[in-house]
Amino acid sequence: MSSNASASSQLDDKRFRLILVSGAPRSGTTLLQALLCTSARAHRMTPEHKYLAGIVSAFSASLQRFESHTRFYFESRSTFLELNRRMIENLVIDAWHRVGEPEVLVLKEPALCPSIPDLLELLPRAEATVVYRDPRGIVASRIEVFRRQRPEAPIDNARVEAWARQVVDAYRPVFEQIERLQTRVHVVRYESLATGSAVAPLEAKLGMTFDQSRLWADADVPFNEERDWVTALMRGPISSSSVDRHGSILTTEQATIVTRETKELVPLVDRALNPQG
Repeated sequence: MSSNASASSQLDDKRFRLILVSGAPRSGTTLLQALLCTSARAHRMTPEHKYLAGIVSAFSASLQRFESHTRFYFESRSTFLELNRRMIENLVIDAWHRVGEPEVLVLKEPALCPSIPDLLELLPRAEATVVYRDPRGIVASRIEVFRRQRPEAPIDNARVEAWARQVVDAYRPVFEQIERLQTRVHVVRYESLATGSAVAPLEAKLGMTFDQSRLWADADVPFNEERDWVTALMRGPISSSSVDRHGSILTTEQATIVTRETKELVPLVDRALNPQG
């Protein structure tokens, strides 16, 4: 995206750091957000910013189709970029005010993941932490949610394949550009986060200190209203009990489908997690 990102930004006048938390749905973004919000520099844990996600999704889609569609409604590409930059900056600044003007603003939304490259170019001061989970674990979690929502509905191979492709669609755009975004995108493996081994490296990367005794403390999140999506691990200590649990949920055929449909992510993930390799 060729942008006017160097233009004067409203965020330049605000003394806070913006960290976006994202990843495929059911990848562990809630746990990552909860951990970041234990920092004394951050703020109470808040719900996903669905409105921001909708605006950013529309922006990315319109940017991709600028020459064929969007250009007819804007004076120029730079005009389009500037309008969206200021609109998104206003949303971010309003969120910062709403949570008490912390030193670090943590905004979590899984739906932002494929748009992170566009969003970071639009907001030069923003960073992103992306949690990556074994796709088999993601699809297994999707199956659990689906069973709670529709206990009588069958889960056929086509549905499993669709969930697997959604994992690819979420991660591929950001991982394909990881070299360019490397200093501003921090990739965390869920399995390492769940065992606790990723905490110290993440503290070093972000320059923050986390207090795990405050995990989920003061969380302003409607867990009770979204019971189908809530697991027993939410509001509890960091636990590895969900790691490799997909073996008890997925059939052999389902696991094979997920592995086949997400195999293109393997080299991209390796590059994202091992930038020096």
